[in-house]
Amino acid sequence: MRALDLKRLNKDLRALLTGKKVQLPRYDFLSGLSVDGETAQLKKDDIIILEGIHGMNPPDLLEGIGAEETFKIYVSCLTQLNLDRHNRISTTDTRLLRRILRDSRDRGIQRKKLSLDGNRYARAKPNTSSHIRKMLMRCSIPPWLMS
Repeated sequence: MRALDLKRLNKDLRALLTGKKVQLPRYDFLSGLSVDGETAQLKKDDIIILEGIHGMNPPDLLEGIGAEETFKIYVSCLTQLNLDRHNRISTTDTRLLRRILRDSRDRGIQRKKLSLDGNRYARAKPNTSSHIRKMLMRCSIPPWLMS
């Protein structure tokens, strides 16, 4: 969460909620800079979807926006890959593979730095599971009640 520009996020959210037009930032992973993205303005009855696990972070993430104005859901793609009747690639491993591909394709991280045993991914699997479990408790409707 430290990588997020929380002041900008909150300023833009408040502007959108009051009907103003906002120039959304887009992070360019190759340059490491925030650049201008699309322009957005809410119409009547529009909603804002804050995508990503950070949307589940504590209420102070959305400064000045009350809990009664938010609805938090967790959506997970359960993408277990069955190779055959006895071998599978778990959802967690698939998530790790997606991260590696994203880092290579979109973030320009060199191939030799993408090693599964490298420091970048050594903590990813256990951290992902523990962080996601904590975030699930912050949902407006617990995922296990949704079907």
